[in-house]
Amino acid sequence: MAKKITATTSAARQVLTEEERAASELPHQRGHETRHQLQQPHERTPPMTDSRTLTLATLRARGACRDQLTLFRAMFGNRVEITEARCIKHAAVFSWGWAASNLLSALAGAAYKAATAPARAAYDDAIVPAGAAYKAATDAAKTTYDATIASAWARAYINDTE
Repeated sequence: MAKKITATTSAARQVLTEEERAASELPHQRGHETRHQLQQPHERTPPMTDSRTLTLATLRARGACRDQLTLFRAMFGNRVEITEARCIKHAAVFSWGWAASNLLSALAGAAYKAATAPARAAYDDAIVPAGAAYKAATDAAKTTYDATIASAWARAYINDTE
């Protein structure tokens, strides 16, 4: 009986025989299997396309906020072809976290989380000290500001004769 090899992919768990795995590899690839080489032919994932349409109606149906709906319509009208380049161009404009939570399937959402985790960790590591420095720099100014407006309000209220 053929020895079984277990391989985990993002799409599904696959079990291949040693012969099936060897047959799918070129000699220089042994030990460097790709996800597609480990999948059964009837379970192959569809090839990635370069774009997909997103509509204003879909955003409404999924509960997008008014600001994002207005922005989407102003920039794209009722629909847009989503491409990686277009998303990068508008990286600072749209709420990608909301989009990931509300527009992606569970499987795509998990892939998104895995792909963004290193960048998220690096971002978090960078902003912690920056946040502490900001707080230290603004605490004194905030204290002075708060005291000034409180004092001004007290004088105005006390001297208000109406």
